[in-house]
Amino acid sequence: MKSNLVGAMSLLVVVGGLSQGAQAEQSGATSYPDAVVVQERAPELSPAEQWLQIQRTGSQASTRPQLLSAQEKELANQRWLDNYTHPIPEFFDPNAGGSFTTDN
Repeated sequence: MKSNLVGAMSLLVVVGGLSQGAQAEQSGATSYPDAVVVQERAPELSPAEQWLQIQRTGSQASTRPQLLSAQEKELANQRWLDNYTHPIPEFFDPNAGGSFTTDN
């Protein structure tokens, strides 16, 4: 957090200096040819965020179309519809899942 704040402040200082240089050029004053432009780095992404970004952008998507036959489409649709045949329980039984122990 602190490094992001310092990076943002340094970016503002450089941008502020560049805008003053642009104003100076318009007024005929001396410009600053040695000014350094600083680009703020993107924050590091977690592996999960990297996978989500790849999925969202489609950067690793296949270039070949992946088609289903009519029979495959029908089976997939039937599998999806079968999800709705299970009754919704009236209440959740907390003991239905079994038990576990922890050893410290």
